Amino acid sequence: MESLLQALRHAYFVAVGGGFVFAFVAEALVPRDPVQDEGRHTRRVFRNLPLAVLTRLVAGVGVGIWILGLDTHLFDPGWGPLQRLSLPLPALVAVGVIAVDLGQYVFHRLMHRNRWLWMVHAVHHSDPHMDVSTTLRFHPIENALNLLWKAGLLGLLGLPMWLVAPQTLLMIPVALLQHANVLLPSSVDRALSRVIAAPCLHRIHHLPLAAKNNANFGEVFSVWDRLFGTLQFPTRSTDSC
Repeated sequence: MESLLQALRHAYFVAVGGGFVFAFVAEALVPRDPVQDEGRHTRRVFRNLPLAVLTRLVAGVGVGIWILGLDTHLFDPGWGPLQRLSLPLPALVAVGVIAVDLGQYVFHRLMHRNRWLWMVHAVHHSDPHMDVSTTLRFHPIENALNLLWKAGLLGLLGLPMWLVAPQTLLMIPVALLQHANVLLPSSVDRALSRVIAAPCLHRIHHLPLAAKNNANFGEVFSVWDRLFGTLQFPTRSTDSC
């Protein structure tokens, strides 16, 4: 299990580093919305980066290690009913990915529904121009609450906390794609939206109108929005999916 975790850790850094480099290059080559003011754009990106570092320190060290003790309890099975099942590793990963992603959908809806939680989540939505750096723009309190939420969910199910990692590896490329200022063919966007929370769906979520950003909460998969009636497609043909 330790070797699996090590492989997941390496995959995480490759996905984050490689994904950001690829997205930055793609934004320069095929931007969806051309940058009007390069200086302002650069300053905004470099404001988002240190916020991301602070956010991960608060969540990862402050909550993950100091409060949850994940450095020593990462493989603990939790106290819920699923701990009694001896699931093979592929089934365990599949259950973990589904559980975490559904939990993220619920968490995201709560962040929009509750006034106090929205004040924290609004940091992400307040980015004036959405690009790949917006993926990093979260308040430290939100990421801390999110980690506690995942730990509570997996604990109640009886699943070990390390199962956050496979869903995170799926989430990274999806989140980068969702926010990147990259022009995708509408046919590609449409095909992706059948399975994942595609860019055309997530752009609606970031619209400033309340009726719009209360839709399309899925983090990785679009199925949760379909099941719970929060899926909304673009109405303009240029954004169609």
